[in-house]
Amino acid sequence: MNSLSGQLCKKVDLDTEVYQYIVSDFLKEQLLTHRKQWEYVYIFRMLELSKKLGSDNRGLGFGCGYERLIPALALTGTDLVVTDLENGWFKGDTEGWNAYIPSVINHEELYARIITKDVDMNWIPEDLKQQQFDFVWSCSSMDHLGGIHFGLNFVIQSMECLKPGGVSVHTTELNLIKTKLHKVAINLSNELKNKIL
Repeated sequence: MNSLSGQLCKKVDLDTEVYQYIVSDFLKEQLLTHRKQWEYVYIFRMLELSKKLGSDNRGLGFGCGYERLIPALALTGTDLVVTDLENGWFKGDTEGWNAYIPSVINHEELYARIITKDVDMNWIPEDLKQQQFDFVWSCSSMDHLGGIHFGLNFVIQSMECLKPGGVSVHTTELNLIKTKLHKVAINLSNELKNKIL
């Protein structure tokens, strides 16, 4: 996890100093052999390597719920807009965040750094597509959007939220079985590459 690149979840990463440092100092939990913890560390590390964490940066998370990554990112001093599908999770509910207060971050610091918003990832609202974020992320959310086409379309749409030079980091489950959707995925991946380049 020492270079900016897409990666598969690998157990060998758990043994690295950088992985253990992020788990202990930012996620503030026990080292687990668990894909979700690896995804949090991977996203955090890619943002760290991109120099997108800290008080001069603003991030936009999609499909977040109450994931542990949010207080870890807020702990760096980064301002965050945290979104999830409209389901009432964020409406006046502070219970979900209490699991991380004060073990990761104190209440005041967390709420000074985050804004919550209901967003359907298939239809990102125009007010977020104003090139105002230094980074966007999602953690195993795009695979719940209705298929490969929807997931890749989300990634393309989310790029409209980034400032020039912004970074997009997304994790998802990987299907290694070739299906008839494989060609669709390749075409959409090429479309995404063309948009980036």
